[in-house]
Amino acid sequence: MEVNVMDWETVTKLIFKVAQTASRRVQGYVKLGYACNNSCLFCTASWKKKHGDRDTRTVMDEVARIVREDRVCTMIYSGGEPTIRPDLPEILRHTKTLGIDHQNIQTNARRLSDTAYLEDLRDSGLTSCFVSIHGPEAGVHDWLTRSPGAFEQTCLGLANLDRLGMPFATNTVICNQNYHLLGELVAFLGETFPSVLHIKLSYPRLQGGAADNLFRIVAPVWEVARFVREAIDKGKEIGVPVETEFVPICLLGARYQSADIFYNARVNLSDLAFSDPNYSRPRGAVFYDVCGQCEVVKHCCGLDRLHHEEFGENSSFRPVSFAELAQ
Repeated sequence: MEVNVMDWETVTKLIFKVAQTASRRVQGYVKLGYACNNSCLFCTASWKKKHGDRDTRTVMDEVARIVREDRVCTMIYSGGEPTIRPDLPEILRHTKTLGIDHQNIQTNARRLSDTAYLEDLRDSGLTSCFVSIHGPEAGVHDWLTRSPGAFEQTCLGLANLDRLGMPFATNTVICNQNYHLLGELVAFLGETFPSVLHIKLSYPRLQGGAADNLFRIVAPVWEVARFVREAIDKGKEIGVPVETEFVPICLLGARYQSADIFYNARVNLSDLAFSDPNYSRPRGAVFYDVCGQCEVVKHCCGLDRLHHEEFGENSSFRPVSFAELAQ
């Protein structure tokens, strides 16, 4: 029987429609506070530290509010660093009583190097983790986090997650010090921690520490793009999906489906400092004249305004078509 194959543009638009339908699912996202046991140079929350940390009752009330407002499938906690709070197990148990079966922490995993502590979190309701790791070896990671010994503890935490069978993904902030090592990092994570679900490579939000240390740690996005593409290919080679954040689609080329904008769920956010449900684009995203000719521009993250102000425009940006992306 002969099958008629739709053109790539039609197929892609259908994929987008399915993705948009899927994105109607809701994740609760609660910022617990901004205290942390790392001191990352690129920390985008550094300007929020004046807001302090929420007390246990406030966190529980916010969780309950989110559950009332939306059909929440997952509750995510971030900071700062959630695991330095002594009440984290109590918060997890409370959320579990509200009928939320999936709970995730965004963490540097240093405290997860303690197996007994991780088991306590698991028994309290934790079901997955999103772990920050910023280099394939201690020199890079510890320098960026300004925390000697952090890499070793993070890797022990990842090993514990791997051993206990708790689902986890990782996130790496792309900096001057690590962008040429992204492929090596993907290989290290995939080969050392075989149950990793996916690896995210995030171009930094240019606020807080990332803005304050711009020329020290931030490379123009067009300089890092080749290494991001190589890392995506490395992930495909070893069977680990690689996602990207805040990397314009035209710089990803045929690897455009790695852009996390296609996977983001709708978020009900509770933050001490601000309310910003749009995680798909930097605030004040910049698009150039050439972007107006691009078929995928509405799905693109664009550029942070500070990136434009400091690094200018570059010939790397160009319009792309669905048909071209299929090649």
